[in-house]
Amino acid sequence: MDSSVIRIEPRHPKPPVSEVEMDELLRICFQRKNKTLNSNFNNTGTITTLLQKYRKHQKYLIENNLESQKTAKELEDFTVDQMHELIKTVLADSDNADKRARNMTEEDFLIVLLQFKKSGIVFE
Repeated sequence: MDSSVIRIEPRHPKPPVSEVEMDELLRICFQRKNKTLNSNFNNTGTITTLLQKYRKHQKYLIENNLESQKTAKELEDFTVDQMHELIKTVLADSDNADKRARNMTEEDFLIVLLQFKKSGIVFE
């Protein structure tokens, strides 16, 4: 009797991103799966939550002498409206602003997450 060993490897390796961040991004994107990403991120609660996380992350960078996109004073004065504009810019830069979550691929979501991270917006 002969034996065989089968090696199973995923076709696409797991992307090198935080699962928490990806889960949070997907939660926002699929809040209303038939709406565009612009509409899903146009929610006051979502904008406020992302603003709080943005401030916390930028404050951490400032306190640890890491490269921050804002000074402490700019961070204090950063408003919900400015955050809303930043989110709109990020979505436009990723070319996914007018897409619906249900029609997007894994790569599309990774591109959106990368654009948010480049802008200093984090989801954890």
